[in-house]
Amino acid sequence: MSKRVVKPEDITAKCAVFIAEQLQRPVASVHLDTEFDDFGLDSALVTSMLIELEEWLGVELSPSLVFEEPTVRRLSLAISQRLLE
Repeated sequence: MSKRVVKPEDITAKCAVFIAEQLQRPVASVHLDTEFDDFGLDSALVTSMLIELEEWLGVELSPSLVFEEPTVRRLSLAISQRLLE
């Protein structure tokens, strides 16, 4: 996999769209500081989101990352920092 250079806000947007599609809600209703559990996303859906991000970004992401960084904002920042390494 080759890494892509992306801004944190691009990752945030990708996550928000994924969550909105899964919940069949408008993207604007996906609050960036709401924990994934509070959206009602199960581990299979969160794992699917990580897989999409891996393919899009060209980087491997640990499934534990969503437990360490449990909101869209925190996850996006952690991933963007990882891409800079």
